[in-house]
Amino acid sequence: MEIPEERQYLDEGEIVRVNLFRKIKPPSLTIIGSHCPAMDLLIDVAGIEDPKIINVGSLGGWLALKRGEADVAGTHLLDEETMTYNLHMPKKLGIEDQVEIYGGYMREIGFITAPGNPKNINGFEDLLRSDVIFVNRAKGSGIRVFIDLQLKKLGVKNPENTIKGYTYQVKTHTAVAAAVAQGRADVGVAVGYVAKIYGLNFIPLMNERFDLAVRKDRAFKRGVQDLLKALRSEEFAERLKALPHYRVHEKTGQKIYP
Repeated sequence: MEIPEERQYLDEGEIVRVNLFRKIKPPSLTIIGSHCPAMDLLIDVAGIEDPKIINVGSLGGWLALKRGEADVAGTHLLDEETMTYNLHMPKKLGIEDQVEIYGGYMREIGFITAPGNPKNINGFEDLLRSDVIFVNRAKGSGIRVFIDLQLKKLGVKNPENTIKGYTYQVKTHTAVAAAVAQGRADVGVAVGYVAKIYGLNFIPLMNERFDLAVRKDRAFKRGVQDLLKALRSEEFAERLKALPHYRVHEKTGQKIYP
C-alpha cells in the first residue's frame, strides 16, 4: 500500500490500492484485544503455531471484531452500571447478532510497587500524593476503565492534572511492571503474575473475568475451534494453576452470550 508523502494519515474506511505479496500465508487465527499472559498459555495448549496477535486493549478488540479484522478478541471491560464484564458490549456497539462470548478465566489485578512498598501505597487516594509517580494503561484497555472508575468514585475530575504520571501510558501488564522495576514509576495496576516475574510487590484490588469474544462468521474456523477446545481442556486448567493469581471458573469455555 502506498501513501502519498503529503498525507499524514488515512481516514477509516478510505479506499486505497493494495499490492498483495502472494507468497505470504495468512495467519490461522487473528486475535486482537487485551493483553494477557494467560492467552499465550492458551495458544500454546491449542497448538496454534502462526497466530496474529495485536494488543490494542479490550475496546480496540471489540472495534476490530465489528470491522471484521479479528477472529477473536480478549476482553475484560467492566460495565459501570451493572458491574459485570463484557456482556454489555455487543448491544453498545450494535453487533448483537454478529458475535458470541465464551467464558474465559479469572485473574487478580492490583497495585504493582517496588519490593517492600516503600511509598506505602494502599489505595487509589495515594495516587494523588505529590511524591507518587503512576504508570497508566492505554485508553480503551479494561484496566484503564477500572482505574478511571475508581478515580471517579473518589471524585477526581481531572486526573491528568492531579496524578503524576497519569498521562504516561503503556499497552501491556509487563510494561507496567518494567516501568516500576526500572524506577520510572512508583506504582501501576496490572495482573499479579507480572509482579512475581519482576520480583515486585503486589497489592490485590479485585478479581476480574477475562473472556473471549468471537465473530459468529469465524466461529467454525479451524484456529477458533482449536482455541475454544483448548479453553475447555483439563490441560489448560491444570497449567493455568501454575500462573499465580489466575484460575478457571464454572463457566470457563462455555458460551455465555447470546
